[in-house]
Amino acid sequence: MKHFKGYQMMMKMFIIVGIILLFPASTYSVFADSFRGGPAEKPQAAGEADQEQDKLQPHPISEKEISYTTDKFMDILVQKTAKDYKVLGLDNKQQLFKKFSKIATQEAAKQFVDFYYEEKQDGLYIKPTETPPWFIDANAYSLKKLNMDHYKVKQQNKTSLYGDYTIHLDFQWLQGKWKITDVNYE
Repeated sequence: MKHFKGYQMMMKMFIIVGIILLFPASTYSVFADSFRGGPAEKPQAAGEADQEQDKLQPHPISEKEISYTTDKFMDILVQKTAKDYKVLGLDNKQQLFKKFSKIATQEAAKQFVDFYYEEKQDGLYIKPTETPPWFIDANAYSLKKLNMDHYKVKQQNKTSLYGDYTIHLDFQWLQGKWKITDVNYE
């Protein structure tokens, strides 16, 4: 009987070693916990962990991301107002910066918010003027990779309102997405 129990114990060890060799470490830790009597976690589906990790890692910025971010920046900059130019739905610049925070840093948005908006006792007002010279989706641009999480976009434009101008946009990977971190003009 002693030999039979020793044989059973040896077989369990072979099974555990087999599991360890057949499955990646992230998978067998779940099985090991259940053998020790610890909590068994639900294993992630194949690729889920990799996809979650990929969201945190910078990837090369795409045309679509540049277009979306620059369009969204302008959408946020031009808020809906009442006839007296009082902004609807926002009471101060801090609330406007919060809207920008999804696609730009406060530092990048500050020059535009300070120029186009004014806080008064009864709320936030937009100064009636033209929108700034901006990125034009239909026009060509150059893209320079500074490092894995920082790109510079340069675009030369000509409009009837502003004439010739060059816009420089810095994009950095922050909080799991590409954000505008700086805007300059020539």
